[in-house]
Amino acid sequence: MAAAFFQTLFGWEADEVTFPSGSYTTVRPAGGGPESSFGGLVRLGDVPAGADRGPHWLPYFTVEDCDAASARAERLGGGVTVAPQEIEGVGRIAHLADPFGAAFAVIRPAPVMPDR
Repeated sequence: MAAAFFQTLFGWEADEVTFPSGSYTTVRPAGGGPESSFGGLVRLGDVPAGADRGPHWLPYFTVEDCDAASARAERLGGGVTVAPQEIEGVGRIAHLADPFGAAFAVIRPAPVMPDR
């Protein structure tokens, strides 16, 4: 699995996070808690729009409004490969492409709930 490779290469630690729509492996620096997670690993078949590209990185950019960012990307000649959608506990995300086909995603993170 990719998590073992990156753990050996960079010393990253990984956590499996379960959501209503499936699971996601987050990565973080060694010794950091879950709040220090900075990325994740998704199985190829879990996002059909990206599976045909094979293994790849998908950078996420934080935005105030995923729907507005998606519409603006299209107006500027880019495309929407996964329409904006809400993912419980994560936030609102969309997968986009620039006019040359380079893939990226935008996210408006869900509010962080304090521990009870």
